[in-house]
Amino acid sequence: GTRSLRIEGKTVVLDEIRPAYFTDVIRWRNNPARNRYINQHFVLTDEQERRWYEETYLKDPSQGLFVFLDRATGTPFGTSGWTDYDAGEKRCIWGRLMAGEDAYQGSVQLIEGILLAVGYFFDTLGVEKAYSQIVEKNAASIRLNHRFGFFEQPDGPVFADHFDKEADPMVELVATRDTFEKARRNIEAFLEEFA
Repeated sequence: GTRSLRIEGKTVVLDEIRPAYFTDVIRWRNNPARNRYINQHFVLTDEQERRWYEETYLKDPSQGLFVFLDRATGTPFGTSGWTDYDAGEKRCIWGRLMAGEDAYQGSVQLIEGILLAVGYFFDTLGVEKAYSQIVEKNAASIRLNHRFGFFEQPDGPVFADHFDKEADPMVELVATRDTFEKARRNIEAFLEEFA
């Protein structure tokens, strides 16, 4: 089986993970410049990725993973996804964000891709809150999260049990529908300048 979610933007296409993308995803996740903050303490193999996809991903509707493609060229360049989606609690965790290809770091395609991915949680999954867990010292990622309407929580983390005790200390941020909508308007205005 496969899952085949697809979202088309102006500069980017979000296509759900499937075996055709494994080679790129594995290369990105094994790149030391990319994986220092993702709590992956091993070298990912094709067999592991395939097993995760078939035995976990395809059977678990609470998670999803998009591959970002450059709409103009079809080049895969990154990922973004979610876990812990709970329709009753109306929440999920945004994660698995990676700009795998150097040329796309901070690009319009990446920014639009994130906007569409996070928009999917609020617009389609119907969440009221999206959470994000980031290594405390990953300042660039925390700034990026702020830009998309994610903020520190006064009451501390909801998903503290997800923190990897062996890894760097983490912080959990949250976006509400309101904080995301405000961010979305600003980012859409920013993206318009490149249209």
